[in-house]
Amino acid sequence: MLDKGIVAKLEEPFDESRVKSKKVPGRPDASYLESYDVIKKANEVFGYGGWGTRIANQGIHEAGGKTVCVVTLEVTVEGCLPREDVGVVVAAQKQGGPLTAEALETAIKGAVSDALKRAMRHFGTQFGNDLYDKERDNGKKAARSAPQPARGRTQAKDAVQLKGWLEKKAEGAKKLKGEITENQIGYLNGLLCGIFGKDELDEHDRHAFLDYIFGVLTSKQLTKAQASALIEWAKDGDEGEVHPIARAEGQLVLRTYAQEHGQQELAL
Repeated sequence: MLDKGIVAKLEEPFDESRVKSKKVPGRPDASYLESYDVIKKANEVFGYGGWGTRIANQGIHEAGGKTVCVVTLEVTVEGCLPREDVGVVVAAQKQGGPLTAEALETAIKGAVSDALKRAMRHFGTQFGNDLYDKERDNGKKAARSAPQPARGRTQAKDAVQLKGWLEKKAEGAKKLKGEITENQIGYLNGLLCGIFGKDELDEHDRHAFLDYIFGVLTSKQLTKAQASALIEWAKDGDEGEVHPIARAEGQLVLRTYAQEHGQQELAL
């Protein structure tokens, strides 16, 4: 039986600021917790030595021309029966093209993250179980996902137009010779995490975006000119914050990418 102190922590009011929101092609907006947040909360509730995980099963499967990573993960907490659930992620790859090692790595890590979060939700509200309630307060979800006002530029009408704009920006920045720098990579990755999220599952979205726009799966594969174009597109002013229009345009790309790869019904 769980310690009464742990039960009390599990029954504390849920902090809505922990919830993130993302668009899933063909479905309503999805609310979720990031894996680092789930691990942090588990350490707070159960103690650093009071819980653990074990991968019970894992597999890589081919379905419909896609590579699907499946992980079954078991969570153990001192004083109660183990909890187990499954995580599934489709690897990002060009339609009809080869699967890269980077894309497979991202999909495997994402499946582990997905399985962890799904297993932890068995412990209730503090681990996002209420996010699966379809009758959950829509007002709170709308407030988190409400579009921000446009600032300083016009939003692309679709992913094709955005791709053209960014390719043109990169073409105009060809005077930037040499390889992409570590500073550029770090800065750009920070902006992309601000747009798509920084969880392992969100890494799939970042890879899909880069694949659609410039045909690469990681920022390290970009040219200096391409990275410069993306940074200029993503940031809002000199402070380096993410532009609200970039967030919206990023979702346009993800929807188009999913449709082109036949993933309309796959929640990543």
